Amino acid sequence: MAVAISPKGEVVDVRVIEADHPDLVDLAFESIRGSKFSAGRENGKAIFSQLATRVRIGGNEEYEVAPKVRSQTKPEYPYSLRRAGLSGRVNVEFIVNTKGRVEAAYAVETSHPAFRQAALDAVEQWRFEPGTVEEKPVSARMNVPIIFSITDAPFKNGWVIKRPKKFPENFPESLKWDKAPRLVVFNPPVYPRGPLMEKIKGKVKVQFVIAPHGGIFATKILESPHPELGGAAVAAVETFKFEPATRKGKPCGASLIMEFDFRPSKTSDSPVANETMRLVRVLRNDPDRITKSSLLDEIPPLVFSKQPVIPTMHRDSPEDALVRAEVIIGRRGTVELARVIEQTAPEYGYAATQALSEWQFEPPRSEGKVVDTRLIIPLIFKGTGG
Repeated sequence: MAVAISPKGEVVDVRVIEADHPDLVDLAFESIRGSKFSAGRENGKAIFSQLATRVRIGGNEEYEVAPKVRSQTKPEYPYSLRRAGLSGRVNVEFIVNTKGRVEAAYAVETSHPAFRQAALDAVEQWRFEPGTVEEKPVSARMNVPIIFSITDAPFKNGWVIKRPKKFPENFPESLKWDKAPRLVVFNPPVYPRGPLMEKIKGKVKVQFVIAPHGGIFATKILESPHPELGGAAVAAVETFKFEPATRKGKPCGASLIMEFDFRPSKTSDSPVANETMRLVRVLRNDPDRITKSSLLDEIPPLVFSKQPVIPTMHRDSPEDALVRAEVIIGRRGTVELARVIEQTAPEYGYAATQALSEWQFEPPRSEGKVVDTRLIIPLIFKGTGG
């Protein structure tokens, strides 16, 4: 493919030079458009440049004729990330079976965990002409990139924070700013298992202080219909990162208020994916369908994990803290419906649940078939004393 690159390293044009599989050209286009390159330089200055590159849409070599795409469903952009102005990419690995359907799809890499389910929802609806060996259909493993890119206003600019005309009386001088902070790392709250199973919903309002370095310094629940919803909202906020506010050109603190609308929906501020709701129905109607970990072929390998953020109110604690959580590992290998069974303090439990939502395993299997399973996962929060 021929790629035109701007002085900022952005792709401005892509053209096909040669394609082994023309039906996969659209995927290759999307992969390139979502990439970033080093700009060309002339006399030390960045300039427009061109290069030729090969794009490989992964697959195995166990076929003579590769699978061909018959239909592709485009992913639905996660509402919470679109509203926050975040773009991203997910690499999805899956098997095209002998009937041309997608099996065992899971995310091997993602720029943001909230993109995973949307990418997998789309890929699982794709249909192929299966690969063949000696003119007989065979299963084939593939790996494709799914790109999420915002092009329309107002979402392209993300969450816009407006400066008040006048700060309240007695407002701390250290939190008065001229230029607003800009959100750069956003994670939607995880809908807690208990309230989700009990169909509890409502709005949570959280006040938080952003430090001059852009991290979260303090949080406070102003309104919440249920303690677990409030705890989940705070745990999410404490993962946020900002380009800090400035006053007279220097970084300063800022105090903001954010409202989260918890509803069991993909468009909620605490979005609930189709896969999550499927597992809620399983737990309600037939929990024995969830395979015991002792019946698995092996404990599924961990693809990605993330350490939880230490809650702001415990950041000066000298002691270590422990959380043990029961989680459902779904057929896609995502961690769903975490339930805390042991915790040093509730704030640690909410932080652990938030972090676990980003973990990714290979799909669990029993007798070779992809299944749902339960695991107990311990998490340690290191104190300042150790």
